[in-house]
Amino acid sequence: MTVEEQLAAALAEMENLRMAIAEKDCLIQDLQNKLLYDILRRQILSSEYIQIDESVMPVIDNEKHKARKGYEWCVRDAVSGDVIFYYDRGSRGHHVAREILSRYRGNAQCDGYEAYDQFEKMLGITVYGCWAHVRRKFVDSLKENERLAMEGILYKKTVQGGERCGR
Repeated sequence: MTVEEQLAAALAEMENLRMAIAEKDCLIQDLQNKLLYDILRRQILSSEYIQIDESVMPVIDNEKHKARKGYEWCVRDAVSGDVIFYYDRGSRGHHVAREILSRYRGNAQCDGYEAYDQFEKMLGITVYGCWAHVRRKFVDSLKENERLAMEGILYKKTVQGGERCGR
């Protein structure tokens, strides 16, 4: 083997080692990120008061080569303000809410999505609605009965004292 061939082989071996080290670094980083996420998730779900919501987001369908509607879940510690996001293949299914809240004990504020109904009778968890969603129902009914809808909006404003959800 010539010197040039030996040098090329050594450089190739060094590149292979560099790639292997980079791959291991990525694995280590992934493990560290998962550990930090799990710690934050446990901390948030030990709070006495959380807020949870699922939001629409585009999800790439690799088979159809286009985006479809998917969901990402957000859980917020209403006391500290800490937040985690939870993604389960873009699902909005009731099983995702169960996965997130199955061991939670405390007060959970959410919108009126029926996935949260399963927690209504569960011991140790109290489910609350969101004032912004209540207000939206009154606004939606303005055309149907303006006087009653305005009473509801004004009552809500008096009770809550503002427009922000979770306050």
